[in-house]
Amino acid sequence: MSLALFNTPDGGASTVNRGTASESGAVGKVVELWAEKNPTTGIFTYRVLINGVQRISWPDSSNIIPKPAGNKKVGWGARTNRSFGSTKYSPRLAWWEGGDI
Repeated sequence: MSLALFNTPDGGASTVNRGTASESGAVGKVVELWAEKNPTTGIFTYRVLINGVQRISWPDSSNIIPKPAGNKKVGWGARTNRSFGSTKYSPRLAWWEGGDI
């Protein structure tokens, strides 16, 4: 499975890739997305973890992602390069949660 961390600048339709990683087998694995603010610099770092192990990290040092209270959003998406006739299956979610801790 391929992982990608991306954002859509200015809410546009195009995406900008901020990091990628590969992971073998997805069954039973926990994928986490964290946004953590450095209290000294104010810079947010976005991290993707698989079973608690960091796989992707991107510091938003240019403050690209706006962070006003009305702009807090989180989502999950899947893409596949397989044809519709494939006998292989795309990943499925057993449980999904988003929040502001």
